[in-house]
Amino acid sequence: MNNNEKLINDQILMELGFEIGQNKRIIDSDTCQPVQMNGKFLIAPGCTGSRITQEFDAYTNPKMMEKLFDYFTQKEGNENISAVYHVYDGKDKTTGSVECTIREGSITKTIKSESYHADSLKYLDLMRKLNGTNDNLNLKDMDYQRDTKAVKQKKNAAAPTAYKKKRG
Repeated sequence: MNNNEKLINDQILMELGFEIGQNKRIIDSDTCQPVQMNGKFLIAPGCTGSRITQEFDAYTNPKMMEKLFDYFTQKEGNENISAVYHVYDGKDKTTGSVECTIREGSITKTIKSESYHADSLKYLDLMRKLNGTNDNLNLKDMDYQRDTKAVKQKKNAAAPTAYKKKRG
């Protein structure tokens, strides 16, 4: 895990109100209960998971981050958040933001993250805005762009193929 991944995962833990407890399990500091995802206990970033644990790595795992954002909205009592959706910039859909709509009485307002390549940063930015976190952390410096072409090539290269040599 590189320094950016560690910093972002630590920031996500802080925004969620999580801490690392005994056995490296992630604990919700408000409920003092271990946090589970998909029936497994979340454990500290950098720790090896087992059949009953899963490593907390929301920075490189957008699906985990999306579930954690859902947990965040439920935990914070943000039941007034009626919609969360992605908005992409341009035709290539490699960058974009996440928006949520909040109802406060008769008023509806939209809160939008900044534009990032990494989905996890979109959700983190939105959480920071909803929490009112105001510090000098620049998430843009930690953004990354996935090279989807390289990922496809790697996938294809790793796939075993069988062939028979023709005789004759």
